[in-house]
Amino acid sequence: MAVVICESGAYRVKAKYLELRDNTWYFRRRIPADVRRHYPKKPTQIFVSLKTSDARQAAKLAHHKALEQDAFWGACRSGQPVVGRETRLAASTVLDAYGLKPGQHKEYERLGLEPDDFLNELRHQSQDDEGHIVLEALSPDYALATKLFYGEKVAPNLTDARDKHFALGLGARGEKSRQQFDNAFRLFLGIAGDLPVDQYRREHANAFVSALVERNAKCATIKRYVAQLSPVFATALREFEIQRQNVFSELVIPNKGDPVEERPPFSLTDIRNIQARCRQVDDQRRWAISMVSDTGARLSEILGLRPEDVVLETEMPHIVVQRHEGRRLKTAASERVIPLVGEALWAAGRAMTQASSSYLLPVFAKSGKLNAASASAALNKWLREQNLFEGKGKVIHSFRHSFRDRMRDVGTPPDVIDRIGGWSASGVGEGYGKGHSLSVMASWMAKGMGSYGAIETYDN
Repeated sequence: MAVVICESGAYRVKAKYLELRDNTWYFRRRIPADVRRHYPKKPTQIFVSLKTSDARQAAKLAHHKALEQDAFWGACRSGQPVVGRETRLAASTVLDAYGLKPGQHKEYERLGLEPDDFLNELRHQSQDDEGHIVLEALSPDYALATKLFYGEKVAPNLTDARDKHFALGLGARGEKSRQQFDNAFRLFLGIAGDLPVDQYRREHANAFVSALVERNAKCATIKRYVAQLSPVFATALREFEIQRQNVFSELVIPNKGDPVEERPPFSLTDIRNIQARCRQVDDQRRWAISMVSDTGARLSEILGLRPEDVVLETEMPHIVVQRHEGRRLKTAASERVIPLVGEALWAAGRAMTQASSSYLLPVFAKSGKLNAASASAALNKWLREQNLFEGKGKVIHSFRHSFRDRMRDVGTPPDVIDRIGGWSASGVGEGYGKGHSLSVMASWMAKGMGSYGAIETYDN
């Protein structure tokens, strides 16, 4: 029967195969006639206690049992072996059909009993002249069911390992990262299949890399895809206590020596032209560009600012780059304070006049969420259309390269540059102390921005 789990407005959620008895939920489902012969212990229906009085929990358990049965029945009807995650689902139903549980062999052995119906089916599938059970001759679902019954430890499938990886909070975060992960995961499954983790070999990982090379993927793309998958295997090996090497560990990438595409920095003239045009247009999108140009911050860091992250009414105006709910930072060094000088100071002041309660630059938030990738594409398109700079390959991220050059040009110490830009500093000593003061960073930035003719006043 279908049970209403919850109602909200026009929506009603129902779960099938549930029945409530004495405040305990039970799973009840009719066994179709064409698969009934596979259930010697349960001739007409499956009826089992879910051991819970909570309707939502019962619905989840019923859903899982239904998936197991669907996988098993599909295999019975098609005559084709189920593969991947479906094998595990079907194997659980095989045991359930014979009234058995994983690891129950010891109990039968202690009582001097044998599950005759189950063993007879295994002998029938084995077709051994001497009546032995040949594991290799069994269908995958029955072979796995046999291993489970005899208490053999079975590694999870890759899809289960992925779910565990994300359940532990270790998976890709953010829409863009999740899309990259999903692309890599689908490609690998298409090549190697959804196998138990301990059945993957180095050849599967090499085949994955070869497939990317054949697609003319760049070295950086291949490394990124490998970096998406390797942690999933690492999680599976650790959490499920599998003693073997990660197949993606120290993987050789054939085109490792390919030249890396560098983003050229903006020149002095480029920066002056762009900043002047931003002043003319004077809107949220141009304020974002101006803040990037004179802070050296990443675009995503500027877009993620909230009004409380901007401190203007002080001797040293600055912004605070920090983590917020739904907003991550690239590295630990990314969390920092950046003085506001030049056009960044002007833009921050203008932005505060139109800030929302959630974002300094709300124009970039659609339905309450930021998409830095689409914002970057739109701003880069505008920069190209304005014809404000010479040369090719320059994008908004080029401001970050320019910022470092500008700071070098005035002799700024490297550790100060790293601190302002959020670059990870090297050396043991960098981990001691509170870091440079705002006044020290602001003085060096004023010199650097001044060398490019930036305006150093804040028009309130």
